[in-house]
Amino acid sequence: MKCLDRMGQFLGRVAARRYPSPNRHDDGGTLRLIMRRKKFPEMLRSSFETVYAACVNQPFVQRHTLEVLAWIVGRVETLEDIRVAENVAGLFTYPAGSTPIAG
Repeated sequence: MKCLDRMGQFLGRVAARRYPSPNRHDDGGTLRLIMRRKKFPEMLRSSFETVYAACVNQPFVQRHTLEVLAWIVGRVETLEDIRVAENVAGLFTYPAGSTPIAG
C-alpha cells in the first residue's frame, strides 16, 4: 500500500507540472539533441498495468488503488489525462479481463 501511495504522489506531481522542451541546445544556441519523453497518460497506464496484474484477487489493494487514482485525477490538467485515469480505474472496478487498457 505504501508503494501505491508513493507512486501516486509521484504521478500526481508529474500530472500537475509543465513539461520542459525536449530540445537541447549548446551554448551557441545550436540544436544538439531532441529527447523522447514519456507523456503522462503513457506513464499512468504503464504504472498501473503492473499493479492490476498483481492485485486481481486482492480487494483491499484494488480499493486503495482506486483511492490513489482519484487523488491523481484531482491533480491532472487535461481532459485526455482524466479520461486515461478513468480508463485505468475501470480495470479495478470490473472483473479481470473485462476492461482492457485502451491507448
